Amino acid sequence: GVQVQAVGVEEGGEKKDVNFADYLASDLKFEDDKLLDADANGVMMAWETDIMRRSVDLLLPTQQEGAAKPRPRILNIGFGMGIIDRMFAATKPHSHHIIEAHPAVLEKLAAPASDFGSAWEQSAPEGGRYVVHAGKWQDILPGLLESGAVFDAIYFDTFGEDYSALKEFFSEFVPGLLDENGRFGFFNGLGADRRVCYDVYTRVAELDLSEAGLDVEWTDVPVGELGGEGEGEWKGVRRRYWTLDTYRLPICSFLA
Repeated sequence: GVQVQAVGVEEGGEKKDVNFADYLASDLKFEDDKLLDADANGVMMAWETDIMRRSVDLLLPTQQEGAAKPRPRILNIGFGMGIIDRMFAATKPHSHHIIEAHPAVLEKLAAPASDFGSAWEQSAPEGGRYVVHAGKWQDILPGLLESGAVFDAIYFDTFGEDYSALKEFFSEFVPGLLDENGRFGFFNGLGADRRVCYDVYTRVAELDLSEAGLDVEWTDVPVGELGGEGEGEWKGVRRRYWTLDTYRLPICSFLA
């Protein structure tokens, strides 16, 4: 997934901003290795799989020797291609809540062949613990908070929203939804077409997370060499949103 900060993309000589409202109204193109919006912007791409794998490994507590592996309570914002949710589902979680707003993704999720359809919902340890919430996280999370739901792992990866949305999420909702020993992560993709911008966003996020009562540990994940503009992974993609050789992976927990 990728968060887009009002990215200007060329269209007929003019720049067109990518924003959440336009994204939700756009048609999506599902391919084996990528998910594109109507303007061929990459919503999620298969090259991110290694990042997602590492994120899951760091978000979920490691099994202590001789102890039963805990079944985590998981909340993911933004299903996309379902890369991280399949990894979460493989842990046989105690609860697994997915929030997704795009109608085309929701339609695919509800299809008979979906890995996250009624059979998945019915496989939960108890009814109502495996849920896809249809809608914007801004509309759904207040109800989850009110219900007293608490999670061991929370992940945030939306498309077409700017940094202020991420900040609102971890400032207003994470403190009430995250278990005291839980971990929170997000796809750190803002400014990733220029190193200086990426470093600035990383530092700003660190300061704002601290203000929200969250400590963050960064793990550097090497990103293998990707194709050039319009080549390899980026063939058919309007804008190469990632150009860096290192991904800074954030794992957040409450300040001691």
